Amino acid sequence: MDEHRPEFPPDEPRQGPAYPWLVIGIAIVAIIAVAWAALGWGDDQNDAVTTTVAAADTTTLTTTPPPVPSSTVSASTSTTVGPSTTQPAPTTSTPPTTDLEAGMPGHVLAFLLGGDVAQIAGDGQVTTLHDFMFEARYPSRMALGADGSQAYYHVVFEDSWFSCESVSGHVMIMDVASGDESELAKGLPALSPDGSRLAYLTSDDCFPDPAEPQFFISVFDTLVIADAEGNELARYELEGEVGTPGSEGLVNLVWADDETVLVLDGAGVTYEVPVDVDTPDLITAYPTLDIPDLTLIEVVEGVGIGYPWDETAGPGPLSSVDLVTGESGPIPNVSQGSTYAVGVSTDGALAVAADTEILFDLDFLTGEASSIFDAPDQILAIDW
Repeated sequence: MDEHRPEFPPDEPRQGPAYPWLVIGIAIVAIIAVAWAALGWGDDQNDAVTTTVAAADTTTLTTTPPPVPSSTVSASTSTTVGPSTTQPAPTTSTPPTTDLEAGMPGHVLAFLLGGDVAQIAGDGQVTTLHDFMFEARYPSRMALGADGSQAYYHVVFEDSWFSCESVSGHVMIMDVASGDESELAKGLPALSPDGSRLAYLTSDDCFPDPAEPQFFISVFDTLVIADAEGNELARYELEGEVGTPGSEGLVNLVWADDETVLVLDGAGVTYEVPVDVDTPDLITAYPTLDIPDLTLIEVVEGVGIGYPWDETAGPGPLSSVDLVTGESGPIPNVSQGSTYAVGVSTDGALAVAADTEILFDLDFLTGEASSIFDAPDQILAIDW
């Protein structure tokens, strides 16, 4: 029996009919209700209740980052957690949309190690849009679409090297306002600067790791060009079979401009692949760049931004390289990081993150920034 269910008294002996008194009572209630509505009685009381509820919604959120998996791709990745920061919870369940426009000055969209999707402003204000979005998943290479309403990114999974299906990671798209996400393909993505096309490296196969056969590795052998919805437009193949001794797969890609994708192979060769061609050729048939072997994240005005990669030490210092002359060097004032993220706004402003530190409006030649902010957690991806 429900302890909170009211117990009604036993039936009383029937009384005489009460219909006249019932009619009179209903009439009195109706007259009072009409007078109440006409005179606006109770408006102040309703306002007071609304104000009290809004003022009371001051719950705070704290996040604890999950452990970073030991990955065959980034074996030396370490966790660097910024100062413990307590953020106020939103006072409404509907995420703000006015600040999500692409290129809005002073704001970046960030994916944090603790799983949160947040907006971070140049003055240090953090607004959590969606919390704990990436449980046992690790996003990177995020780019906002043309209108800022969608985010494209790469996601890898904890212990993914145990699964042939998951070892390459997935190309994902998220509705920023709602947090709804869907998978577009397997592989490593990059969005064109104008947001109209998506490029990604992929492969139909995976292979046992030669060093540890119980694990899997993925060797990319194909560059796919798709529209913003993920519909395939063109496919560029590598010559020969990958996954065999002595073969080199594809390891990285970045857009040089809206018509050209730079593709890096395992031997350190960077190919310039045009996307507006009638008949795609083999990737090795296209011209190469004479630049240092860097894992490029972004290209800004003909200058690539990336880092050298060492199988043992992991990423080196964030560096810039002139794609024409090949001149390269570390970017001043950017701290050494175990993770880097770069975002470019629609007006060309640069935001760079190294572990928990964000530099807004960074000049990659001088290292000067309009503001520097230490985020509450390690930053895995940003864009604005």
